[in-house]
Amino acid sequence: MARTKHEDLPLLQPAGPTWRACNANPIVKRAAALLVGVAIVILGVAAIRSNAGEDTLEQRLRALVDASSNAPPFSGVIQVSTKQGQGQPKVLLQTAMGMAHEEFDVPMTSDAVFPVASNSKLFTSVALYQLQERGLVNLSEPVNSLLTAEDFTAFGFPNQTVWCPRVAGAAEDSPCENMTFVQLLQMSSGLDDGEDCDIDPSERCHQLANELAIYKGSLAASVGTFINDPLIVRPGTNYKYTNVNFELLSYMIEKISGQPLEEYWQQHIFDKVGLKNTIYDPWSGQRQIHKKYVSQYTHYYLHDPANNASSKEWTLLSSGTCSPYVNSGAISGSGGIRSTAGDMHRWYLDLFHDQGRQSQVLSAASISMIVHRRNPTNPMYAQGIGVAFPANATDTTWPSWITYCGGMKCCDTCMNMHPSTDANVQSIVSSAFSNAKVISSSSQEAWSVWHPVGFMGELAPGAPEVESELPPSLLPSLTTAVLSANDSKLLGSTSS
Repeated sequence: MARTKHEDLPLLQPAGPTWRACNANPIVKRAAALLVGVAIVILGVAAIRSNAGEDTLEQRLRALVDASSNAPPFSGVIQVSTKQGQGQPKVLLQTAMGMAHEEFDVPMTSDAVFPVASNSKLFTSVALYQLQERGLVNLSEPVNSLLTAEDFTAFGFPNQTVWCPRVAGAAEDSPCENMTFVQLLQMSSGLDDGEDCDIDPSERCHQLANELAIYKGSLAASVGTFINDPLIVRPGTNYKYTNVNFELLSYMIEKISGQPLEEYWQQHIFDKVGLKNTIYDPWSGQRQIHKKYVSQYTHYYLHDPANNASSKEWTLLSSGTCSPYVNSGAISGSGGIRSTAGDMHRWYLDLFHDQGRQSQVLSAASISMIVHRRNPTNPMYAQGIGVAFPANATDTTWPSWITYCGGMKCCDTCMNMHPSTDANVQSIVSSAFSNAKVISSSSQEAWSVWHPVGFMGELAPGAPEVESELPPSLLPSLTTAVLSANDSKLLGSTSS
């Protein structure tokens, strides 16, 4: 395995004016809410233990789910798994609710396939560290040095031979900024996200987002839409959650490995970990149907906590579909993978149980880099995952929690893990995958005048509030319920 040096980032500046916009990203907000939920729930572990009574662990887990999933009703899959020692993962709870396809009254099943969206980023990170272990790339070195005239021709710039990114407003003769792989992985590259129209509602953003909704047969076509845009900050000096970071990294995986992204992931990750229901199809089923893939919906409710006697009073007004569809190839390693809850649990346990010492795809040293090389101004963000460390953590401390949420317009896939630092201690993974978004109106009148507009059904001005179907504290609650179980006999269950 080739030796690689750790990157030395420059002295960093405090977060600048873009900080508020960065945190406005809905995916980041869900991940942050999960970590806040973790902190709140940890404080209540003692209460969970004292109130456990004689209930079995499964009963306690189901009670937590039932308390969270009835108002409004949840549609999706919730799972809790553990792994101890070198044994197989065990499923403590797996429940499917709602409908996979409402038009044909097809119920949800536990093996339903969801678009895991930004959970794809971890697969991209692992692929790059695999390539580094093979000696094919040094992730601490600039991406600039690897791009050639051939790449720029593929991007749509046949007269360009070098990549010279500069911060917006910099003089034309100012030095080029160098951008490392690690900076792309940890969202400190300075690249802007022209696809996130929730943050940038400009006409250009909508045109670009609609263009990126269609896969054009190569990752280079997507990269060409942003590669020459000015940077918003110098690389390594700030945090901005941008999907284009991982789209460029996806292109680099293909370039360095010499394999199409779908072939690389299948051979080097999916097959090795046994992810039998995990798919990356850049054509999104246009050339081959993939079974058990859920449809996505919007559930519109009448709900006014200010006037209702109970906040649980929700009246379903209507269900709608989510369109247009986004091709997996257009978002590639930033969000193009589809998977099941079971496969994603197996994936997390392979990487993060026992500090990665049992992984089938990557060395423990590389996995440690993934969790420890965090964004310099937002240490919650590592490289394709969110992490939380103990207050007294050192450079070698393993994170207490690993969490991430992927989100399409109407589909959320949230993962939460309490990883063990010892093979003899349990690792616990909980997840909630949903295929429906909730939009609530305080009155029938407000609902009657609302309509979706623009790309992906963005909300019109004055629209009802968009909500997730589950509170962010549920997953850490499930995890801490398992932590509180002191009867080892409760932990026996079926293998996944």
